[in-house]
Amino acid sequence: MNKIGITTFHRATNYGAVLQAYALQKFILDLGYDVELIDYCCEINDHSNLMDIRKYIRNPIRAIGSYNVRRRCIRFNKFVSNNIKTTKKSYTKENIDQFDDSEFDLIITGSDQVWNPDIIHDENAFLLDFINDDRKKYAYAASIGLCEIDDDTKKRFIKYLSRYSRISVREKNALELLRTCGINNADLVCDPTLLLDITNWIKLEKKVKTPKSYILIFGFNDDDFSWKCARYIRKRTNCEICVIGDRIIKPSGYIQFSAVGPQEWLYLIHHADYVITNSFHGMMFSIIFKRKFGVYDPKDGTNVRLAEMLGKSGCSNRYIEEDHIEKMMDEIDYNEVGNNLSDYISHSKSYIKRILTSIRGDV
Repeated sequence: MNKIGITTFHRATNYGAVLQAYALQKFILDLGYDVELIDYCCEINDHSNLMDIRKYIRNPIRAIGSYNVRRRCIRFNKFVSNNIKTTKKSYTKENIDQFDDSEFDLIITGSDQVWNPDIIHDENAFLLDFINDDRKKYAYAASIGLCEIDDDTKKRFIKYLSRYSRISVREKNALELLRTCGINNADLVCDPTLLLDITNWIKLEKKVKTPKSYILIFGFNDDDFSWKCARYIRKRTNCEICVIGDRIIKPSGYIQFSAVGPQEWLYLIHHADYVITNSFHGMMFSIIFKRKFGVYDPKDGTNVRLAEMLGKSGCSNRYIEEDHIEKMMDEIDYNEVGNNLSDYISHSKSYIKRILTSIRGDV
């Protein structure tokens, strides 16, 4: 059986990162290949430091709050252990050069923001600098996440990415950025979460006790605008406001779900009446589960990821700004969304099948 390796952020305490890693591995496994996530651990791809109680001892308030953080990390660890196959050996920057690529027929980078220089910094493992055989280097739905890159990043991409056999990226903007590096043959494919049928995601869910009807807020960088949207909807629907988070001191008037793991997260999005998010995968799973949703600016320079996917799905009107919060109330024609994404998903599945069959000598 042919063996495939994947490098991505599978150990990040991030719902989207872990679930997209699961999705790509599951899709390839279902095609009949042996697949392992290369267990590369670094600061951006390892939440073990969040588990260390010694970090919180001198700050009693943080120590109290760390309880839910650590519970969340336990759930992430359990999810990875139960649902993602990794290499038996773990690697860091110090020993990644010991990785033996002769055990694998090809190595895939992606998906997620594995090529965002603001995230990976000097971690060249996500550019496959540790793989000796360039013929084995591939990328699936890698994301740069930014609108532009500096000259140093261009030089770095030219040095490492020009050695890949084939590259596919998640955003059209990434295609354009790679062209500035002289890489002109990259392909555009969907996020791995779209490779799986909705039934796969429903099977993974873990039930959470929720209100009968609720508005779910999930995002990064606490933003007053998301609460304004939620209150607007509550006033017109009487849905309760719920939020995913680990706040120690919780304001009144809403329900907080703490220590949420990936499977509970899926359930909460699937069963929400409305989802308000600035998260890429919060948006993706709102679409997958056919929820009413609104996306707002994450204000971290990665807005292009959200805008492109909203445009691709025909949901550009779900990008919510101050002057049209009322659009959150509009129905979404998910038959049309499905039609918009159908060819995109089929093309992405075909891309994976082509690079996999190439190692069997079929093409």
